[in-house]
Amino acid sequence: MMHGALVAHVLAAVAFGVTCSAPRAQSVADFYKGRAVDFIVGAAAGGGFDQASPAAS
Repeated sequence: MMHGALVAHVLAAVAFGVTCSAPRAQSVADFYKGRAVDFIVGAAAGGGFDQASPAAS
């Protein structure tokens, strides 16, 4: 009887460990690879927003 309870506890611990493992996140570069990012700016062209945008550098 004790052997069955021990096996059940070990299996429960293994199942808990597998389901609670930390997920692996992909890198930011991989996430945006092949995607287009559009900036919508509510200001006139050539202003401070255009000069500060990442595309300007």
